[in-house]
Amino acid sequence: MEITTATLGFCVGIEQAYQAMNKIAADRESTFAVHQCTTPHKNAEWDTLRRIETKDASLISRYPNLTKISVLDPHDLSRLQTGDVVVVGFHGVGPGVRERLERDGAVVDDRQCPFISRLNETIKTLVTDEFDIIIFGKRGNHHCLEANRLAETHGRQCVVAERPEDIETLPNEKERKWAFVGQVTGNTLEYDRVKRKLEEKNIPIKIIETVCSDSYLRQNMAVKLAQKADVVIVVDDGSGSSLSVFEVCAEQKSHTYRIRSKEDLQWEWFDGSNKAAVVGGILVPQWTLDEVAKHIEQLAGLAV
Repeated sequence: MEITTATLGFCVGIEQAYQAMNKIAADRESTFAVHQCTTPHKNAEWDTLRRIETKDASLISRYPNLTKISVLDPHDLSRLQTGDVVVVGFHGVGPGVRERLERDGAVVDDRQCPFISRLNETIKTLVTDEFDIIIFGKRGNHHCLEANRLAETHGRQCVVAERPEDIETLPNEKERKWAFVGQVTGNTLEYDRVKRKLEEKNIPIKIIETVCSDSYLRQNMAVKLAQKADVVIVVDDGSGSSLSVFEVCAEQKSHTYRIRSKEDLQWEWFDGSNKAAVVGGILVPQWTLDEVAKHIEQLAGLAV
């Protein structure tokens, strides 16, 4: 069986955060790291800081100074002392945690995903300028939840559009100021459809592109692989990115399956197939994709 894996692994933002932490920790006896999602992560074992806590061998081989980093619980910062260096990880932290860090005299090095930061800052600016927000994405996604929180804080409305049909119920008020943004890790195919529907609505609307370039690259690659494969395996890290990758692949190929680990693979999925593709979300490293591909090869060998 021919097996192809995507070649992206971690997204650029995650790699940059790890690189920064590795460099910062190199010259210090102790460095702290912290981040938090707006909502509890579905698969905590995929969390980028969790990999540091467990001293993931493959990660440490690439960034050896991560062994010197202590991961903090965002709800318990009692270990910190004035002057301690704290790296804010990929997901960022809420305003309450940041205020606590600053109040306790920590030296904060912010390595939140630049696309998440840009989305949040964009929404803050828009609602301050009295725009109501339309955000493309999933209603339960933490990017959309944060957009709603920011809008409510400034007394503005936030509408989540998951699909083009959601635009039909949008109030057609010419005098209203609307702005459109997208979930950073959203389904790029569906995002483009929603944007076209907004244009058909023919109301004044400010469109700001906030979907991550990695999302486009990752999903475009996944679509191309899916079109050539008989079976697509999506390694699901529980993130919005994985769901989006699954959706765009499933649109191309009905035999698309989500797994959390190689042990979830079932040989029946590959019966009669000649080509398989293995892809994943932004929290899935390349070595995991390679492990899954190798396991599929082993299953194929046993089935012969």
